[in-house]
Amino acid sequence: MTKKPTAQFRLIHGNGHPVLTLHLPKGSPFAEASKYDKLRQEIIHRLTGCTACTSGVPFQIVDDPVILTAVEAAKVVERFNEQIGRELAA
Repeated sequence: MTKKPTAQFRLIHGNGHPVLTLHLPKGSPFAEASKYDKLRQEIIHRLTGCTACTSGVPFQIVDDPVILTAVEAAKVVERFNEQIGRELAA
């Protein structure tokens, strides 16, 4: 059973200003990012601080190679398990 890679939201504080990033698996279409727009708005809305402070929170979308590596690793393990299964069945 393979697990579909998921997106991750990360809130990074740099130079005193928060930046919200959406990390998607490498090669994800832009339409995938649009699925998270409502959740992005909810996260920014729930940030603590005054409305003026959180209204201009920058949002970035990032292709994350780490997520790709995890997906590739899962595929390698799956292929390895299939090969072992075939050898044990023979």
